[in-house]
Amino acid sequence: VLLLDLGLPGFDGYELARLLRAEAPFSSALFVAISGYAQDGDRQRCLAAGFDEHFAKPLDLPRLIEAIRAEADRRAAVPASRFDEPEAATAGPRLD
Repeated sequence: VLLLDLGLPGFDGYELARLLRAEAPFSSALFVAISGYAQDGDRQRCLAAGFDEHFAKPLDLPRLIEAIRAEADRRAAVPASRFDEPEAATAGPRLD
């Protein structure tokens, strides 16, 4: 699980997600955006950048934990070898 703030000083969180998602160790990770940007367009931009979830600040910790558990349950139902395939790592529900 990678928790990334979108408003990083000197670096854009969207770009960081794109760069990390392209790297093998992170390609199947769960990417979670945490941001003060919470409009529908911001959520769509997160999806396009490769995020799986978007949370507005202040962070709702119980909701984050539930999202992580749901993703873990979803992955447990998928054969491990499928997570070597980039499309399998990003399949399923995204952004709420």
